Amino acid sequence: MQYKNIRLRKIKLKDISYICDYWYRADESYWEERSIDSTKFSSEENFKLSLHGHISDSIEEKKLLILCYKKLAIGFFVLTDIFPGATGILHAHIWEEKLRGKGIMTVAYPMACLEFCKQLELHKILFETPVANIPANRIKEKLGIKPIKQVVARNKLLKPNTIASYYELERTSAEKMIVNHVNYFNKVQ
Repeated sequence: MQYKNIRLRKIKLKDISYICDYWYRADESYWEERSIDSTKFSSEENFKLSLHGHISDSIEEKKLLILCYKKLAIGFFVLTDIFPGATGILHAHIWEEKLRGKGIMTVAYPMACLEFCKQLELHKILFETPVANIPANRIKEKLGIKPIKQVVARNKLLKPNTIASYYELERTSAEKMIVNHVNYFNKVQ
């Protein structure tokens, strides 16, 4: 899926080193601000093996999308906690630090949601975003996705008892967002 300079594609071998650099070499304060406990990360070797699984397995490859901006891979989306034919929880990451906060995710979020819904035949995408992760919550606010409630997040990589805002995005709403919110991105380019 592509819109202007933003494109989503399947993971390739060359992406693995970028994802691992982001995951294992980010400053600890980056993870702290997002309520992530980096001591819970698996070994880098095991992580690489799981990423290889997203390339070689036809079902696993549908759960991870690489985010490209102006033909450069800059981040990724991954879907977890999938209930076939129903829902999955979306996680989004930009490893190119200089491109964070530029409005890219405002367009890419609905694109990724729609693509996952199509590939995995889902009706809605869920988000459990730690309250402390202000940038991720702000993206949803800009998109008009309202939090339904606050929950204790289930993500095992988060600090214990992390409070998260719980959001739901219907497939049809993602389709409308792609049309309605691309104008926002055009303004910030």
